[in-house]
Amino acid sequence: MKRELALRTWRRAMEALGAAESMARMGYNADAVSRAYYAVFYAARSATCVADIPESKTHKGTIYLFREHLVLTGDLEHEWAEMFAFAYTARHGADYEILSTVSAEEAEARCSDARQFIERMRQYLLDRGLAAEELNPGAA
Repeated sequence: MKRELALRTWRRAMEALGAAESMARMGYNADAVSRAYYAVFYAARSATCVADIPESKTHKGTIYLFREHLVLTGDLEHEWAEMFAFAYTARHGADYEILSTVSAEEAEARCSDARQFIERMRQYLLDRGLAAEELNPGAA
């Protein structure tokens, strides 16, 4: 287990979720969707670190490794791979499709998805031996 990397990555997930939710409240909808994706991305990377899965150099590679090593093996439910892939697509649209508009409802939905994803990954990390205190925001 890459414990220290898993914990540092977990903290990034928590920061990204906080940023996404703050941006959604302030009406920065596209940025909220983008940060919500990064919350999911970092939470997934934390899970792959705990499982000693090699790190990918790309976002799509991380999605693939997450699915192959954690979902298809039965460690995690299929819905989480789908949510990860959907978050990636939503982030891509929010960041690069300049002519599209991201609604407040969409931003809120992506933040809600990210929070659910993080809660499931938190349980996965606890089940793999990390302590609850280590996963709390602000833990050193």
